[in-house]
Amino acid sequence: MLLHKQVENAKIMANEKNIKMQAEFAEDVIPTINADEAMIARVITNLFDNAIRDTNSGGELRNRLLTRDKDILVQVQDMGIGIPSDRLPFIFDTFFRVSMDQNGSGLDLLIAKSIVEAHSGTIWTESALGKGSTFSFTLPK
Repeated sequence: MLLHKQVENAKIMANEKNIKMQAEFAEDVIPTINADEAMIARVITNLFDNAIRDTNSGGELRNRLLTRDKDILVQVQDMGIGIPSDRLPFIFDTFFRVSMDQNGSGLDLLIAKSIVEAHSGTIWTESALGKGSTFSFTLPK
């Protein structure tokens, strides 16, 4: 399954930073979705990369795959720096970065949003400054 493969890849990077990863999967039912696997892998990889970058050594990441009535829910939760509430509405905007100290183009989350929405899904984030962020997206079954 795609998420399992992405989790295994992310574990390698997380281990390098001494970050523990916990996964929760709905094993009883493996959902079938109509999606471009490479594009969804890109979304998941981006969310893991950001979570690992923003979590300090000794921290923890949690990821979930839950099946629901009409869709699946994927979540990546970190114990990182968090996003200030006044910046949260702009997180998926072009060239947005939480801090100017961050590396990157500020396009990865915009690309992730475009991919998820092209698959008729929804993506969002919840965050608390100093406590971390949870990025979630749904895809229809």
